[in-house]
Formats: sequence, structure tokens, C-alpha cells
Amino acid sequence: MTTPVDPIPLHVKMPPILRGAADSRPVGPHRDAIMRLADELETTGDVDLVSHRTFMDAIYAYVDDSHLADDT
Repeated sequence: MTTPVDPIPLHVKMPPILRGAADSRPVGPHRDAIMRLADELETTGDVDLVSHRTFMDAIYAYVDDSHLADDT
């Protein structure tokens, strides 16, 4: 059995999602890292051509929740 192919490629689907995530963060290096990943996906047109450093920086920034208010 074959896996269904998503008609929308990642380099088209992901940049708006990443930009939305970046918009929820304050201006700074984490926001910049996520925006760089979105830009590289659009520019290269292929997720395999995104640099490893850009990808890792964006993943780290995406999961870092230090920008959230501390309610303690």
C-alpha cells in the first residue's frame, strides 16, 4: 500500500505557519531564526536544501517558551 501524497508541498505550506509562530514572539533572535527558516523554505523551494543550522536554530526557537509570561 502506498502513502497518499500531500498535494501541497512543505515549502508552500510551512512558511505561513512559521511566520504566524514568529509573530507570537517578541522581536529578537528567536523570532529571527523562525523567519529565516520560512524565508529559506520559500527561496529554495525544497525542504532538503534548507541549511542544517537554519533548521536547528528555528526548531530551538520554536520550542523555547521563555517568551511566555511567568504566572508564578
